[in-house]
Amino acid sequence: MDAFDLVVIGTGTAAQVASARVRKAGRSVAIIDRLPFGGTCALRGCDPKKMLLSGAEVIDAAHRMRSHGVNGEVQIDWKNLVAFRRTFTDPIPEKRERSFEEQGIRAFHGAARFVAPDAVQVDGQVLRGRLAAYRFCAWETEGKLSQAARLPLWLPTKIFLGERRMKA
Repeated sequence: MDAFDLVVIGTGTAAQVASARVRKAGRSVAIIDRLPFGGTCALRGCDPKKMLLSGAEVIDAAHRMRSHGVNGEVQIDWKNLVAFRRTFTDPIPEKRERSFEEQGIRAFHGAARFVAPDAVQVDGQVLRGRLAAYRFCAWETEGKLSQAARLPLWLPTKIFLGERRMKA
């Protein structure tokens, strides 16, 4: 069993910021994701959507300018637009994992499952953490709770802001 100061589940933007700040403070950090590293926003949500939306915005602008000096038909070539989007999203998982490695953050691939209030299991390996973070929240794991659903949520202000910790 490996022990860490912080165990983060997910590798999106919030996880990247939280894990980097905690690691920079000299704490040990593990990060886990069952999907390619990078999170929803970077790989499947916000950023890729903007790439696709840009194509639709060009079409809309051309239609609105049709009687104001813009002539001709404009259409979307979805295959090429999606390929263009992938030039931005495809490198993200490798870059994100390399960034974690360079910072000294241990990365694990697989689904995380709570096996104790202070431990998660990923691919048969148990990771024990003083703190655990899931998506945008973090919770203290030193309590006696036995179910992840009952863990008290709090923001780790002591680590991030150098201030006192908020109680659940």
